[in-house]
Amino acid sequence: KNSGLIVKRFKDLFNDNIQLFLEGNYMSFFQPFKIIKGIDDNCIATT
Repeated sequence: KNSGLIVKRFKDLFNDNIQLFLEGNYMSFFQPFKIIKGIDDNCIATT
């Protein structure tokens, strides 16, 4: 549910970084999303 909101609100951020995810660089992919309130290293680590 929350991930859908993130993708919807930050579509450009998601699209700009999708290649990192596809290459397996998951932590690098998630780093830009830390600008979103409630997203931090702890949230990323448990995802």
